[in-house]
Formats: sequence, C-alpha cells, structure tokens
Amino acid sequence: PQPIDPLIIALIPSSGADIHTTITTFFEDDGKTLDYQMGRYSETEIIYQTIMSESNIVVVPRALGDGFPTQVTQRMYEFHFRGFGRVVNSVVCNGVVIRESNDKVVPGWWVEQQEKGRLEVVVVAVGRYDTEQVLKVTVAWV
Repeated sequence: PQPIDPLIIALIPSSGADIHTTITTFFEDDGKTLDYQMGRYSETEIIYQTIMSESNIVVVPRALGDGFPTQVTQRMYEFHFRGFGRVVNSVVCNGVVIRESNDKVVPGWWVEQQEKGRLEVVVVAVGRYDTEQVLKVTVAWV
C-alpha cells in the first residue's frame, strides 16, 4: 500500500456548542505484516477544539508506537472544514500565516464549492512537514 500523503483531515462544526473538543487517533502500519503486534506502528493524535469563532487543531505525530521501516518521514497535511458556513478571517500554522490561494497553491487556503445543494468546504493546505513535528493550526472565523 502507498503511504497516505497528503493526510486529509475532515472537520465538521459542533452541534451549536460555543466550546467543543474532539480527540481522535490516526493509526498506520506497513499494511502488509503483523509487525504492529510488536510495536511497529504509529499513532498520530489529532486534537480539534472550537472556541467561539476560532478552530484549533493540534496534530501530534507518532504519539504512540515505535514507527515502522516504510513509514514516511515527511507528509503534506490538508484540513477540510465542511459545512461551517462562516468566512475565514485568518489561518496560522506553527506561527506562520497561511494566505488565501485562489489557485490552490500550497501552503494556502481556499473554498471549494461542492455540488449543487451540498455544503461548501474550506480547505487549509499547510504544506509538507516532518512526521515527527507537532502542527498547530488556528483558523479564525468572521
């Protein structure tokens, strides 16, 4: 199997709460052997928190597991905010401002119009990072 690159993380708004936190785990191994039983796997923790008009995502690669020989050392990340119905004010990743990109240049963010009657998606593509580096992404909404 091919490594997942970019890793696309789909996010949806909470059900009306002003403050909401979700923690989930992305598990990966070589996809071929049972080596995960000996600790040769990787778990990436994804913490997603919405506080009023701000969405914060923290990605903690290799939070658990010893890794595996064919694991990628760098990966692109995309965050897909589905159905938020709000306008982006600013996007920051690890202290660096991510600009709007109508041409879908990475790093950048843009709005994808879905099929008629479907919700729009705000895509934040932060670029390529080492898979051992923690990512902190903040989206401020108008």
